[in-house]
Amino acid sequence: MKVSVISLNAKYVHLAPAPYALGAGALAFATHPHEICVTDGVAGKDEEAALDRALSVSPDLVAFCTYIWNVSSVKRLLPRVRTLLPRAKILLGGPEVSYAVEKTFREMPECDYILSGEGEEPFARLLDALEEKGNAIGVAGCAYRIGDGVFVPTPFIAEGTPPSPIDFGYDKALHGRIAYMESSRGCPFSCAFCLSGRCGSVRFFDLDRVKRDILSLANAQTETVKFVDRTFNADRARAKEIWRFIIEKRASGEIPSGVCFHFEIAGELLDEEGLSLLENAPRGLFQVEIGLQSLHAPTLTAISRKPVSEHLLHAVRRLAESGNIHVHTDLIAGLPKEDLATFRAGFDRAFSLGAHMLQLGFLKLLYGAPMQEEAERFPCTYESVPPYTVTSTPWLSETDLADIALCEEGCERLYNSGKYKKTLTETLMSGASPYLLLRDAGKALATLVKPYTLDDEIALLLSFFGKYLSGERARDLLLLDFIAVNPSCYTPKALRREDSALARVKRTLNERYPVKNGVRRAYAILYTEGCVAFADYDEKDPVTGCYEVKKVGM
Repeated sequence: MKVSVISLNAKYVHLAPAPYALGAGALAFATHPHEICVTDGVAGKDEEAALDRALSVSPDLVAFCTYIWNVSSVKRLLPRVRTLLPRAKILLGGPEVSYAVEKTFREMPECDYILSGEGEEPFARLLDALEEKGNAIGVAGCAYRIGDGVFVPTPFIAEGTPPSPIDFGYDKALHGRIAYMESSRGCPFSCAFCLSGRCGSVRFFDLDRVKRDILSLANAQTETVKFVDRTFNADRARAKEIWRFIIEKRASGEIPSGVCFHFEIAGELLDEEGLSLLENAPRGLFQVEIGLQSLHAPTLTAISRKPVSEHLLHAVRRLAESGNIHVHTDLIAGLPKEDLATFRAGFDRAFSLGAHMLQLGFLKLLYGAPMQEEAERFPCTYESVPPYTVTSTPWLSETDLADIALCEEGCERLYNSGKYKKTLTETLMSGASPYLLLRDAGKALATLVKPYTLDDEIALLLSFFGKYLSGERARDLLLLDFIAVNPSCYTPKALRREDSALARVKRTLNERYPVKNGVRRAYAILYTEGCVAFADYDEKDPVTGCYEVKKVGM
């Protein structure tokens, strides 16, 4: 059987391993030979071109890997598949359809089959069944139409270690994009907003296979290997063994410098040995994401999570202060029992931990998650189209969520971008609320009319921060931030000062601190400090993404 598997990613930089896992599953489990072609594209951007490539081989079966970010694109493309290849069968799989089988068949009449749950083995069994008898009866996890009805199976959960996407060429398809891999499936937690708890108890993959995949991906064309395990350190001893393996292979040169590994971990499961291992790892080798979701205890209880412990908060702060690990935390707006006041307080406390990134997200009501299925227990209103974002709750009005959205905008643009952290840090030393400051910044930035230039943004921020600091101090801090992240040697118009001393300062600096061949240098006179700052654009800090800025007295 000839099969085209299509994956529409959220952005080009992402490359989902799912279609390659299906191909590996066919190699491992199918009893008949099947010709499988994988095509990827970007949802909303080149999806039709990706479909044309997939259909150009005249497949007997067209399969789509379906997620919250691409289901609308898939829905748009299915009529075209049916028109161009009227005899081909259409298969959907993935989390967006696994727990919405009847709805999917109703809204996408072109669809013939849906794989619910894990796909590697059912995909292979389905191909064999269609080859042998032309139907999907008896294929585990496969939904199909029966007359005017639908057969809805139990989502398939496998045992043991699944085939690796690398066995079907995932590593060779990266071409500089983020590599995703998993060393386990399932999650020890059962958060009401998440699907991971429905994937069975945690199943750890063969450790030798995991180590093999780590080396393969680290030596492919990628700079980031991102583990998708929902709780990577659910088995603390195993997590530490993998971290040690990566550290040892970096030291031996088997893992190239410049490749980093990202893990989603539970901070409360970090013991002293694990913390020490991470904070003493080579700078930039590891990134960790530690989900907070909320710091309001009644909210966490309502969604079946334990309240955030002081140990967890200490772990986040300690890893961030180590300087070796990029630390990412997150909060979710729209969870039950959380009003605007408690959310603001939680945001300010989370901000104080010093993580390099504080992602502020909005609750999505995923199909299959308890919060979507138990409306009486979790009352809220949400968008009827993907990504099903919550629009109000008994505790947060639409106006409240709009307020939080402004804070998110300010946080993304000023803090998470890493572009204005010196300016933010000094501004907040006055005791201002991070939430309120970033909300007001988001409100100010929203007044910029697109398309606008970087000069426009800097001019607006100079005015904004001038409300909290003296105008010259705001200028100096913004200039420090600018030269730390922008290797252009350009000075934004609003930050320029005509000063005849600058030429003399440059000559003196260059004599005392010669510039390396081929390296550009930026200079800035800081009037509030009576000194000159300079940055050489040779090496970025692998954790912060900034260049070192040095200060010298004039």
